[in-house]
Amino acid sequence: QEGAVDLAGITETWLGEEGGVPLVEMCPPGFQVLHQPRAQGRGGGVAVVIREVLCPRVTTVPQIDGCESLFVKWGRGVQMGLLITYLSPCYVSTALPELLEVIA
Repeated sequence: QEGAVDLAGITETWLGEEGGVPLVEMCPPGFQVLHQPRAQGRGGGVAVVIREVLCPRVTTVPQIDGCESLFVKWGRGVQMGLLITYLSPCYVSTALPELLEVIA
């Protein structure tokens, strides 16, 4: 469908390893959720809601202190990638330069 959304990025999901309302239960049909919860503490977490037909897959990204990231690739032939990141405000000055190195 022209003009239809294929993916959405979400920061501050507030879903830890223990769960909460599973994002997959809120997904429209034909979509899947890829989620990276905050490793410890409350809040945080990042997710991507993406069309299943795009055959998305999570790819490893270097871990950066104070940075929650999820790198998703999709496509056959021409591949696309999305890095969604949440930077904790108290880590911006140290984490942002490292994040920019990962992107470059």
